[in-house]
Parts: sequence; C-alpha cells; structure tokens
Amino acid sequence: SGEVLVMSDGTPWRPLVHAADIARAFTAALTAPREAVHDRAFNIGSEVNNVTVAEIAEQVAEAVDGSKVVITGETGADPRSYRVDFARFREALPGFDCEWTVKRGALELADAYRAFGLTREDFERRFTRLAVLRSASESGAVDDTLRWRR
Repeated sequence: SGEVLVMSDGTPWRPLVHAADIARAFTAALTAPREAVHDRAFNIGSEVNNVTVAEIAEQVAEAVDGSKVVITGETGADPRSYRVDFARFREALPGFDCEWTVKRGALELADAYRAFGLTREDFERRFTRLAVLRSASESGAVDDTLRWRR
C-alpha cells in the first residue's frame, strides 16, 4: 500500500530480538559454565533494540522502497510499553552480543515478504492474533473462553 500504518500514537517501547540471536543465546547458555546460568532467568536482547513503535515503523519504511510511515493514532496511546534491561545475561555470558539490529531484521522480513508474495491482507488474516481469534470464535473453533474445541 506504500504506507506503514501505526494505529497507536507510536510512543510505546518494544524490546525486539531476532530468533537467530535467541537461538545463539540458548547455545551460549548451554555451553556456559553451570554456575553462570543454572537456575537463573535471563532477558535476551540488546538495549539498542529497545525501540519505540514509531522507530520500528521508520525502519520498515526504510526497508520497503517508496513507503512512508502514517501514524493514525486511532487506538490512542498504548499503555503497554517495555524497555528491557539485558545486563544479567551480559554479565553471565560476557562474550555474547546480539548480531541482529531492528534495521537488519526489517530488511530480512521485507525481502521474505516479497519472495513469498505475502500481502498485507494475508499477513493480517494469518498473523494478527486478534484477527485469528476473532475468526476462530466466529467459526466456532474456540469456545467463549477462547479455548480450542476438540
């Protein structure tokens, strides 16, 4: 469509991490000294990838030639905003750094969408949680508590 739509005001923060970096983090944790990681929970990521929704949209627009960001604000300010601290994992595994940036991930996704011919309609219908739940509810695939029927 040439537009990267942001339905909120774009100000909420989101911590983004690429699946490849998560896989690398698992491998690093599995090969780390036991005392460094045993019985500890970690946030995996990098503070540079704590970005606002508007910044994500800008990266997407840069990855898709001829597109621009449109912040509609129609859903208002999103109270869900997350800036995550990744220091614990860095301290436990000092040699680990995320390799993927938001920009690189946006470029990868844009290339994949083009390669597979994925349209906005395909994406929204198949990968937007609310749309999937609404469709499942309307078709009777889930009950009133959103549990899948057998």
